[in-house]
Amino acid sequence: MKYKICIAIPIKSDDLNINRKLIEISLEKKPDLIEFRFDYINEVKFITFSFLTELVSLITPKIPIRP
Repeated sequence: MKYKICIAIPIKSDDLNINRKLIEISLEKKPDLIEFRFDYINEVKFITFSFLTELVSLITPKIPIRP
């Protein structure tokens, strides 16, 4: 039986450089799934379509996106 590994990444800032580092560290573990946790961010207004697109683009080459 193959177990699926999911890594939850806490998004605490709208600074993509900080998030990029967390994502890179997470991808080194070769997870099957990645979950972005937005309950740590201080300002909900930072969660925009462009912000989400940037985050997803950081993981797309390694982990395919499924609708």
